[in-house]
Parts: sequence; C-alpha cells; structure tokens
Amino acid sequence: MIEHKVAHNMKYYTVETGNTLDSHIQFMRRLNNTTRCFTEVKSPVESDVIMAFCPTVSRAGTDIEAALQQIPMGKDVILVVLHHTFNPDYTVPYSSRLVTRSDVILTVDCLFHERLGLLDCPRNDAAVRNIRQKFDTVDCLFHESQGLLDCPHNDTAVRNIRQKFDI
Repeated sequence: MIEHKVAHNMKYYTVETGNTLDSHIQFMRRLNNTTRCFTEVKSPVESDVIMAFCPTVSRAGTDIEAALQQIPMGKDVILVVLHHTFNPDYTVPYSSRLVTRSDVILTVDCLFHERLGLLDCPRNDAAVRNIRQKFDTVDCLFHESQGLLDCPHNDTAVRNIRQKFDI
C-alpha cells in the first residue's frame, strides 16, 4: 500500500468583490499545489471558510470597506487583497490594518497584473504560506486509490481541526 501525507480537506466558498482577472483561480491553484487540501463548494453554507478576493482599483481602504459589505456573514473569512502592478518587488502596506470585521480571520496581500496574472514573487508566496499556517495543516494518511484512510490518526486530526474552528 502506498501512503501519502496530505492536509485535511478544507471546504471554501469563493467571493470575488471585483474583477480579479482570474487571479483568484491562480491563487487557489498555488494554495492547493502540494497538498490539495482546499475544495471549492457552491454555497457559503457548505463551506468551512469564505475565500474573499478583493482587487484594489482606487484606494485600498475604500475598496476593502466596500468588499467587506459584499462578503456573507456567519463564516470565517480569509481576505485576499489583490494589488495591481507589473513589479514583483512592489511594496504595499499591510491591508490587515484596514479590516474591521471580526470574522475576517486572516488578511493577505498579493500582487497581480492584467496580462501576467498572479505574479511570481515573495509577497504571493508569503500569502500562500500564511494561509497554510493559519489552518495548521495537519498530516493525514491517504491512499492513491482509497483516498483519505479510515484510521485513528486521521480521525484525531479531523476532530482537532473541527474543534479549533467549531465545525
């Protein structure tokens, strides 16, 4: 039997608060690149967390405030603020200081461009890393043909995550 370690499957619902130019799709691919631990669902009710993508077009504070009004209440939210630039070394202020809602459990900043999409840069790598760390991804036993194995180790991992997030 071949076993792989993967993180717990987290269900997310996507909210785009503006035109992301498909950068939100690229971001989720990067987030899932190694562990495949996030699965998109069709409604906030089915989700463990809401992934909200907020492109900034004018002033970050104004755009974030407007975006927060579009995000459903009742679930934890990860806010991904997308800053438009062609420069992968572009410096942006931390958007988390502009977030006023208590259900936004994490705010990350990313860089994107309309032709290049999500930029390959340290800031975007850090955003992905911060989300993985926020969820304390855990190792579970997985079999290529059977999926997540039914075993005490996996049961404990899933139970701990559910307790942490009151799921």
